[in-house]
Amino acid sequence: TDRSDCAGRAYAPAAGLAHDLWHRLPHLLAWHAAARNNPQMGPATEDLSRLLAALAAVDRALHEPVEGNIAALREATAQLTAARLAVERQLDPLAIEQK
Repeated sequence: TDRSDCAGRAYAPAAGLAHDLWHRLPHLLAWHAAARNNPQMGPATEDLSRLLAALAAVDRALHEPVEGNIAALREATAQLTAARLAVERQLDPLAIEQK
């Protein structure tokens, strides 16, 4: 495959995910504050810390030349996806029903 095509396939999902999370971040932080770090009511401090660290890692990787950074960008995106899932698990309909 063409290297620029491969780089684009790594860059687009990472940029989209980071963009979405930067826009959600104020809401996630407000939700956390309202829950008062109660993991039954909102995201835990540790989960938000991991999300912020992963978001920073993706942002750093997005600002590096993509051609030589594809593996790091994909790894950072995978970690950000996992952190997002951990933070947003309270939004799962099954979690809501159990409350």
